[in-house]
Amino acid sequence: MKLSDCIITPEKVLEYIPEAHTGTVNRRLVGRETGAKSLEVIIGTVAPGGQAAPHSHSNAEQVVYILEGSIEVEMWRDRQVANSGEAIFLPAGQSHRLSAHGSRPVKVLVIYAPPISQ
Repeated sequence: MKLSDCIITPEKVLEYIPEAHTGTVNRRLVGRETGAKSLEVIIGTVAPGGQAAPHSHSNAEQVVYILEGSIEVEMWRDRQVANSGEAIFLPAGQSHRLSAHGSRPVKVLVIYAPPISQ
């Protein structure tokens, strides 16, 4: 590995649509394919009305940092809106649902530890 391998330009990373998500396009910036062993970093865009259906990550903690827009979070039978500049912590194994809130696309930075990609 060399230094140039460690500088990632999002536009050069392939897009993918995560399972059980609608209106979401992600790019995996850091993960096992880049040599990371303990974390995974994703940048994503969620269209208005887009969402992640209720799900959990049994062995991974997740943080969603909102770069632009707002997200409605549903967890522990409660709902709350998180806004640009706020982070959402999702404990390992905890069921949650996230959805774009409002009429603008949402841009997020997502971190998993350990990585969930295969």
